[in-house]
Amino acid sequence: MYIDDFFNYACEAIKEEEDILNQLFEKNQKLYKKEHNGICIMYETTYVYIIFKKLLSKSFDLRVSWEEPYPNARYLHSDIGLFRDNDLVALIEFKIWVQNNDNNIKADIAKLKGVKGIDKYIFIITYGGEHKANIKYLMESNKNEVTIIRTNTDIKTKFFYCKEQRFIDNNITILLMKVKEQEDV
Repeated sequence: MYIDDFFNYACEAIKEEEDILNQLFEKNQKLYKKEHNGICIMYETTYVYIIFKKLLSKSFDLRVSWEEPYPNARYLHSDIGLFRDNDLVALIEFKIWVQNNDNNIKADIAKLKGVKGIDKYIFIITYGGEHKANIKYLMESNKNEVTIIRTNTDIKTKFFYCKEQRFIDNNITILLMKVKEQEDV
C-alpha cells in the first residue's frame, strides 16, 4: 500500500539527513561543541522537504503536493497531499513533539476529522524519552481519534545535553497515525 512506501521512504530520508548532518558537524566540530548536531535542529518544513526529495528520487507512485489546501476549507493547508492521477487520496500533517502536551497534535486531528472520503494521517517525530511511554501517552490521549499504523525507533540523533555539557545519542520515535473517520451523528 502507498502509505507503507511513504513511511519507509520518509524514515530513510530522516536517517540519511542525520548521517549527513553528523558528518558536517564533525567536520566543523570546533564551532559546534555545545549545540545539537543532528536532525533535532530541523523544523517540520525541513522534514517535509527532505521527505519530498526522497519520494521524488524513488519515483513514488503518487504525486506529492506541499501545503495542500484542505478540500473542505481552502484556507487550511496540510503539510503534504497525495494524489493518484488528479484525485486527492490523502492528507498528511507533520508534527515535532517534544513534550507531554499534545494540543498541537489534537488541533491537527480536529482539522483532519472534518475531511471526508480520503485517508488522513499525522506523522510525528519525537525526540528522546521512553518510546513505549510516548506511544502509550499519545494513544491514551487520542484513543477515539487515531490508530497508530507504523512506528520506527531505530534512529538516534546527536543531542547536546546541557546539564552534563556533553553529546548523547538521543532516541527518535517516528509515528504514523491514521485519523479515524468521524462518526455520522
